Amino acid sequence: MKQGKRTNSMIRIKDCISLREVSIHFQIRIEECREFADFGLITILKEKDEQYIELQELERLKRIIRLYKNLGINKEGIEVILSMRNRIMNLQTEVDRLNRKVERLESEYIRKQIEYKKKQGLFFEL
Repeated sequence: MKQGKRTNSMIRIKDCISLREVSIHFQIRIEECREFADFGLITILKEKDEQYIELQELERLKRIIRLYKNLGINKEGIEVILSMRNRIMNLQTEVDRLNRKVERLESEYIRKQIEYKKKQGLFFEL
């Protein structure tokens, strides 16, 4: 899931935050953000002489910084952890979808059982 650097002359600045602002907010060096991008953990966008990160990627960066600074996990480990987290989230989504399907099938089964028993004269409504 490597993302790396990307240059886009048509980026929407309102959807981004500058690396300078990121470094101030997260108390991290701009160079560290660039290292994360070089490793493929985040995407840095360039517009003229300024570098940006999309706002939607801030939560991911926050996780990366917490793993890197607070827990001392290296970039390779962070990549594995984020990949596993993504896989777990996808699996949870699939489990939720399958649970909804089971509930629908159970309801359908019960409805058909009632219809069958009504036809057989074994089910009475009160």
